[in-house]
Amino acid sequence: MSDPTNVASGAAAFAPGGGAMMGALSAMNKSMGTEAMAKMGRSADALISSAKSGGFRVTKEAADPIIEVLNNYIDEISIMRTELQAFDKMPPLGNHDYGRRVAQHMHAAANDDQSVRASLDALEIVLQQS
Repeated sequence: MSDPTNVASGAAAFAPGGGAMMGALSAMNKSMGTEAMAKMGRSADALISSAKSGGFRVTKEAADPIIEVLNNYIDEISIMRTELQAFDKMPPLGNHDYGRRVAQHMHAAANDDQSVRASLDALEIVLQQS
């Protein structure tokens, strides 16, 4: 399957917010691919383990601003998910064989495990762990 970020940006005309949102999400997906997200998750797990074993301590006052920023990012992900609902349906590319095949391909790429949606899901997990 082709690069879903290329397909997703081509489908931006069908998405609320248009190309600007898809451009930002595409850039995020390229910089935060599956491997990068897994590495971030492992780092978050190591941080949690270190804190639980007494490796470091953080006061509530010091943690509050960090927690607020993480929660803000989680809220932003919820907003992005709403905008990505445009990809729940196949784009209307005509009622001919080629149009249907391209629409199916675009829909699959926008929703597979390499998609922006998958990256957002992985990022949300890391933020919640953190």
